[in-house]
Amino acid sequence: RADIPGTVDGNLVFLYHDLFNDNSAEVKELKNRYQAGTISDVEVKAKLIEALDRFLTPIRKRYHQYNDPTYLDNLIIEGNKKVQKIVQTTLKEIKEAMGFYS
Repeated sequence: RADIPGTVDGNLVFLYHDLFNDNSAEVKELKNRYQAGTISDVEVKAKLIEALDRFLTPIRKRYHQYNDPTYLDNLIIEGNKKVQKIVQTTLKEIKEAMGFYS
């Protein structure tokens, strides 16, 4: 219940807040309110869900980007072009060093 003071130390919800919530002022306020008994567990967990969503959004975007076959095909093609230039230059240097060019 919101009117019962809680303990922050050893509380996993607050451990996750410390790790994943990018708003340190909000975490501090939540801890103070929780210890004072002016916020419920449900509210603290709802704030954690919001923080986790903010944390995971960029990861989800990258997952969807890399899960796109067209993006991956273009990435492989462009990478192949870059590597071919490097390989051609290196192979030319090797052949020159071995005396294959006169």
